[in-house]
Amino acid sequence: MKFEFDFSTLPDYVLIMTKGEPSMEEIESLFQTLVESPQWKPGTKQLYDHRKSFLKNFPAECMHGMVNIAKKCSEKLGKGACALVVKGDLGYGFARMYQMMGGERVHGPIGIFYSIEEAIEWLKNQ
Repeated sequence: MKFEFDFSTLPDYVLIMTKGEPSMEEIESLFQTLVESPQWKPGTKQLYDHRKSFLKNFPAECMHGMVNIAKKCSEKLGKGACALVVKGDLGYGFARMYQMMGGERVHGPIGIFYSIEEAIEWLKNQ
């Protein structure tokens, strides 16, 4: 999985765009790179655009590992709201699992959307 950050939307939120199929190592790299970026401030709202990612070979049991990776960065992440934009029911299901398995204890409120415009609108109200 490749990822890219767009900090030009600060102070409102940071846009994180992902592409391809994720591995646990790449997810850990994403969180580490984000919180170590010079532009990052703990508590910043995050908009993850996962519409170009695919999960058909990503095992659901890895969701615990993903939450644990995020927990390692929780102090540096802060409690900024997190909007996840996904494509399709599978993406939505994985996002809900992340949310329900502890993602909100790491990030703060999590919203899941199919539209980037809806996600931005939701972030404005958080």
